[in-house]
Amino acid sequence: MTQPASRQLANSQEIAANRVLDMLDNWSERMSGHQTQKRSSVRKTFRSKLTLFIPELEETVGEAVDKTIIEVWARNISKSGIAFITLENIKSDEIIVCLQGAGGEQLYFHSEIVRRRQVHDQFWEYGAKLKERAHM
Repeated sequence: MTQPASRQLANSQEIAANRVLDMLDNWSERMSGHQTQKRSSVRKTFRSKLTLFIPELEETVGEAVDKTIIEVWARNISKSGIAFITLENIKSDEIIVCLQGAGGEQLYFHSEIVRRRQVHDQFWEYGAKLKERAHM
C-alpha cells in the first residue's frame, strides 16, 4: 500500500473509531444509574490510542502464534480497569496494556479481558481488568 493510501485508511479508521466511541458514550449516558452500569470504581473518560501486546497462543500442538502488537482506541479508565475498541476480534483473555505515565514513561500492565462484544461499524468493545505491573 502506498504512503498516501495507508494514511487515508488510517484517517478513515480514526474517524470511524471516534464515531463509535461517541455512540457508546451516548448509550452510557442514557443508561447512567441503571443497575447494569453500577461499578465498584468510578470510570473516567479516557480517549487515547493504546498499544496492546497479546502473548503467544497455542493454536495447535507444536504450533504457536507470534506475539501480536495492536493499537486500540481507549474509551474509559478506572483504577482497576480500562475499556477500549478495535477492529480486531481478540481471542485471548490475557493481554498486556501499555499506558503513558504522567511523566511520559510507558507503564505496562498484565490485564484480563473480562468483557467483549461486537458494537458498531465492525468494531469490538473490550473491558479489561488491570491486574499487575508487567516489566517489558
